[in-house]
Amino acid sequence: MTNNRRRCVCTLIAIASYGVPQAEAKTIYVAAGGNLQEALDASTSGDTILLEEGGEFVGNFVLPVKSGDQPITLRTSAPDTVLPGPGQRIRPSQAPLLARVRSPNALAALRTAPGSSNWHIRYLEFAGNQDGYGDILQIGDGSSSQNTLDKVPRAIVLSHLYVHGDPHVGQKRCIALNAAHVTIADSHVADCKGVGQDTQAIAGWNGPGPYVIENNYLEGAGENVMFGGADPAIPNLVADGITFRRNYLSRPMSWRNPILETPRGLTAASEPAGSLPAGVYAYRVVAWGPVGSGNTGRSTASPEVSGTSAGGDAIRLRWQAVAGASEYRVYGRTAGSQSMYWRVTTTELVDTGAAGTAEVVPTSPGTVWTVKNVFELKNARNVVIEDNIFENHWKQAQPGYAIVLTPRNSGGNCSWCVVENVRFDYNIVRNTAAGVNLLGYDVPSRPTRQTRNIAFRHNLFAGLTSALGGNAWFMLIGDEPRDIIIEHNTIDASGASVVYTYGGTSTSPRQIHGFQMTANAARHGSYGFNGAFFSYGNGILDNFYPGAVFEANYLAGGSASRYPAGNVFSGVFADQFVDAAGGDFTLRSDSILAGSGPGGSDIGVDYPGLAARLAGVEAGTTGELSPNVPPVASFASSCLDLTCTFTCTSTDADGTIAARAWAFADGAVGAGATFTRTFAAPGEYAVSLTVADDDGAEAEASAHVPVTALLHIGNLDGLATSWVKYGKQYWSASVLIAVHGADERIVPDARVDFAWSGAVVKTGSCVTKSTGVCTVDSGTLNWKRGKVKLTVTGVSAPGSAYSAANHDDDGSSNGTEVIVRKPH
Repeated sequence: MTNNRRRCVCTLIAIASYGVPQAEAKTIYVAAGGNLQEALDASTSGDTILLEEGGEFVGNFVLPVKSGDQPITLRTSAPDTVLPGPGQRIRPSQAPLLARVRSPNALAALRTAPGSSNWHIRYLEFAGNQDGYGDILQIGDGSSSQNTLDKVPRAIVLSHLYVHGDPHVGQKRCIALNAAHVTIADSHVADCKGVGQDTQAIAGWNGPGPYVIENNYLEGAGENVMFGGADPAIPNLVADGITFRRNYLSRPMSWRNPILETPRGLTAASEPAGSLPAGVYAYRVVAWGPVGSGNTGRSTASPEVSGTSAGGDAIRLRWQAVAGASEYRVYGRTAGSQSMYWRVTTTELVDTGAAGTAEVVPTSPGTVWTVKNVFELKNARNVVIEDNIFENHWKQAQPGYAIVLTPRNSGGNCSWCVVENVRFDYNIVRNTAAGVNLLGYDVPSRPTRQTRNIAFRHNLFAGLTSALGGNAWFMLIGDEPRDIIIEHNTIDASGASVVYTYGGTSTSPRQIHGFQMTANAARHGSYGFNGAFFSYGNGILDNFYPGAVFEANYLAGGSASRYPAGNVFSGVFADQFVDAAGGDFTLRSDSILAGSGPGGSDIGVDYPGLAARLAGVEAGTTGELSPNVPPVASFASSCLDLTCTFTCTSTDADGTIAARAWAFADGAVGAGATFTRTFAAPGEYAVSLTVADDDGAEAEASAHVPVTALLHIGNLDGLATSWVKYGKQYWSASVLIAVHGADERIVPDARVDFAWSGAVVKTGSCVTKSTGVCTVDSGTLNWKRGKVKLTVTGVSAPGSAYSAANHDDDGSSNGTEVIVRKPH
C-alpha cells in the first residue's frame, strides 16, 4: 500500500507541474533490477519514470530523442514529502531515499543521445564507474562526433542528484557538460579525483550553453569546475551564458596526504630456522594499491624497525593492514639505507636471509591525488559567478591559484577560444595557496582571442597562505588582458606581492588597457603591486597599465611615495577588522577604511552584507525550507574485556544530530558521540540511545549488548625429560599452560589451541582443569634437536574472549610463547 500511495503522489505532482492532461501523461514504475532502458525508450512527452526507492540499476543508459515539448522526468519513487525541495541541496545521508544508478564498466551510467531534449533527472544517486574511468554522467558529447549544433542535446535539468566517485579510486569526471540550456541544481557531487590526470566535478568543452549551475556542493581534485580545456569539435563554439551561483566548491584537506596510509605497528622479532649472520637488521614497509584508472600508488615508507640475529636466525616482521593496499614491499636490511625489498600480500614477512629485489627504499611522500585549480575558464563568455564559496586549495600539480581565467587553444585548432565578459562578485575564496590567475592570450604557437571585460567586485579572499605551497599572491596578470576591474575586495594574504604582472620585454611590455583598481584592502607585503622588468608600485603601473585608475586602495605597510596619490598605507591590516583571525572582516568603527572609498563608501568588502548573501551556501539551504525529517537513531558497540565503547551512528536526512543521551538498565547515563563504560562482570546489558536533531526532533534506539571477559595466558612452564632406548638417547618437552581472567580468577574448561615449532606433533589443543591449567607434550624428539617452541594460538571459554594481545606478561616474560631446550 505504501508503494502505491507514493506512486500516485508522484504522478499527480508530475501532472500538476507540467499541466499535462491526466489522459496524456503516464507513470512508468521500474522495480530494482528492472529494465530501465526499456522504460526510457517507452516514455513519451510529459511522462514520469519512477525508479524504486533504494533500488540499484546497473547499466549504460541512454536518454533517447523524443517528440513533444513537455519534459520527461526520471526520478526516485520516494515522494516529495520526504525529499528536499527546490533550493534545498540533497545530502549523501539521504541516499537511502534515492534510486541508485551505476555503470558496470568505464562507460557513462547515463548519457544523452545526439539531439535529445526535455529530460529532467531528479532525486537519484549516481555511483562511480569501474576503477574510476570516464564520466559518470555525459550530458552531450565531447567527442568529434558532436560537430554541429543540431546534434547538441538541450533542455536538460539535473536536480537533487548525488553523484560521486569511489572514495578509494576516485573518478575521472563526474558530470561532462556539453549540451545547451542545462540546469544543474541542488546536487552533491563528490570524490571526483584521480592520479596523474585532470579530474572534475563538472567540465564542459563542446557545448554552447547557456548553463545555470546553482546551489550545488562540487568536489573535484584537478578542477572542481572547468569550461574549455579541449578544442570544441563544433566550429567557433564558445560556452556562452554561464550563471554560476550559490555553489560550495571544496575538497577535503586530507587529500593533501598520501592516498594510502603509512603502515603502522611494524615489529621485528628473531626466531630460529634462518640463515641471517649475527647482527642487527633494519626494515621499513611501503604499502601499494590501486588508485583508479589503472594507476597504482604507494604509501610513505614506515618508520624503521630493527631485529637482531644471534646467528642462523630469521626475523619475522608484522604490521597493521592498510586500507586499500593490495600488496606491501618490505625494504631491508641496512639501517638508514635499505636497498632491497620483498613483496608480500599479507601483513607479515619472515626474512630468512634470502636476497630480495634490488631497490632503495623511497624517501619521498606517498602518492597523492592530482590537484590543479578550483574554478577554471578556458573558453567561455558572458559568465556570472556570484554568491559562491571556493575553499581548500594547495600547490600540487600546478602553482596553487584557486581561480584561473586563461584562454587556451589546447589542441591548436581553437583560435577563437576566449574568456570574456566575466563578472566575479560577492564570493568568498579561502584557505588557498594563491588567488587568481588572469591571462590575456595563449602562447603564440596556439593563438586565441584576447581576454577582456573581467570584473572582481565585493569579494573576500581570506587565508591565502604560502603554508599551502603557493606564493599567496592575490592575482597574477599576464600577456595583455584588457578592461579589468578590481574594486571593493578584501584580501587577507601572506604573499610578498598583492598583484604580479608579466608579459613582453622590458622595452616592449604587453600592456593592459582599461585597468581599474579601486577601494580594495590588502596587506602590502614586500612588493605590493609588483611585476617583471620594473620596480614595484609606480614603475609597474606606468609601464604595464597606461591610463590605469588606481585609487582609494588600502595597502597596509606600503610606501605612499611608490604609488599614486589617494591610496592608504598606514595602520596594521588586522586592526581594521573586528576579528580577521577568526574570519570576521567587519570594519571596526574606528577603522581608517570606514568612509574612505569613492563617494564615502568603505574600503574593502562590505563583510556583513557579503555574509548575509552567503548565508546557507555551505549547508545548501537557499530556498523555502522543507518540513523537518526526524533523525534515525542507531549506535554501534565495541567491547574489550569488560570495557565497552558505544558510538553514535545516527543520521539526520535534513540536518545534523545536535544531542545524544545514553542510558543503561542499571541506571547509569552518559552523553556524547561516543561513550565508554566499564562493567562489573560479564553479561548482557540493555543500552539505549536518544538523539535529537537540530530542529529538536528526537529518536531512540536500544539493544542488548553482550559483555565478555578477556582471557589471559599466565605462566607457560616448560619441562624437558630424556631417556635412552635401543642404545639411542631421546628427549621430550612438556608445557603447563595457565589461563585466567582479567581479574586473576582461574578459568577451568577453557580450550587452548597451540602450535609446536620443531616438535613431532605440530598443532593441537587442550582443556584446562579445575586448577585452570592444562599440560601438553611435544612427543619424542631426536637428541640432535636442541630446542622446540610452543605458541598459544587461541583460547576460548564461555562468556569470554581472547586475543594474542591479552597475554599476561606479569607472571611470565615469554607471553604466549615458550622455548624448551634439550636437557644437558
